[in-house]
Amino acid sequence: MSAFARALGQPPADAASLKGDGGKGAPTSLVALTRYGLERQARGDFQAAVEAFRAVAGAAPRQALVWNNLALALGGLGDHEQAAIALRKSLDIDASQVSAWVSLAASLLQLGRPDEAESACDGAIARDPDNGDAWQIRAMVLAGRDDFGGAAAAFARTLEITGETGALRANLGVTLF
Repeated sequence: MSAFARALGQPPADAASLKGDGGKGAPTSLVALTRYGLERQARGDFQAAVEAFRAVAGAAPRQALVWNNLALALGGLGDHEQAAIALRKSLDIDASQVSAWVSLAASLLQLGRPDEAESACDGAIARDPDNGDAWQIRAMVLAGRDDFGGAAAAFARTLEITGETGALRANLGVTLF
């Protein structure tokens, strides 16, 4: 029995049953199931969150936010490959989501795919040139390529956007020296 089913004390709802009563104690709507997934994710129960978001995605596959939620839960499980797939589905539906571009860049960087990560950063920065997270990931990609001048410039842009923090200042210092 899955974590989702254990949490509800019954078999997990599938996409078809979400439109009905869902059974005693089960979320009875996509909104309730999404809320359940978000609550499980906030508590660190990523497996239950993944199962909830997969059920919602099965019922509402054209909702970009559903795929983004699924990707974040998958990332919580450390499954960056599946997270990247879910984020690409989200972006296929709505490419304007800056947070999805940034999350995709982070997942791809975790997977050791810096060229794809940089491309995802480009997607985020094209839509929001003042996104500090995108600039910081870009800096990490460039530093990984030994492009220290480019990395320092990207870290400096991050500092300009987000303000100085100890961690960013340390990253900038490591990149410069």
